[in-house]
Amino acid sequence: YYWLGFLIAEGHFSKNGRLSCTLSIKDEDHIIKLSSFLNVKYTTYNNLVRVSVMDVNTVKKLMGQYSISSNKTYSPPDLSSINPKFLLPLKIGFIDGDGSIQYQTGRKDCSLSVKCHSSWKTTLENLFQIPVRINNKGYSFLSITNNTILRKLKQDANQLNLPVLIRKWGLIDEKSVSRQETARLWHQEASKMKQLGESINIISKKLNKKYTTVYNALKRKEVVSE
Repeated sequence: YYWLGFLIAEGHFSKNGRLSCTLSIKDEDHIIKLSSFLNVKYTTYNNLVRVSVMDVNTVKKLMGQYSISSNKTYSPPDLSSINPKFLLPLKIGFIDGDGSIQYQTGRKDCSLSVKCHSSWKTTLENLFQIPVRINNKGYSFLSITNNTILRKLKQDANQLNLPVLIRKWGLIDEKSVSRQETARLWHQEASKMKQLGESINIISKKLNKKYTTVYNALKRKEVVSE
């Protein structure tokens, strides 16, 4: 299901039963993994690497089962028949094909984004289980900036021993704690201390935070009044 997700994003399914996938030479290691999985040879040319295999029965079966079009850029597949327990490796594979993982500006935290033709909106929502918007250029677009979610995705992928694209997932430090998570934890601790009767002055000293920072955080949580 990982490779199915990757090929739905990055591969080409021909009506005559040929499956092919072409990547930049920088991703040769990934093509080697794919060629090993398919038990076929790969070729290199003009700084590109390519796997191509003719298998009428298998390719046409896949295309029929998941409504995969030879023009899938504009015609998304139908993934509704896939068992939900297989959606995670499918999603990771799709991200490796069509997703972008990069550092957020001026931060060590990452963001994940996916941009496809507008016709992919429902398919992406079903796959990622989050709202997908149509951006001002008419593309289906989703973005995940919560690094707690991204770290969990990477941890799950590692646990399943998926052959992920290292240049993307290597950016995510699954052992770090994001700003959002750090804030959530100290906000939670401040709320508990306030409910136990501690003053904001004491709380701010114990948490090594400014008085106004703690006050505003508790006010947003309605733990303190005006």
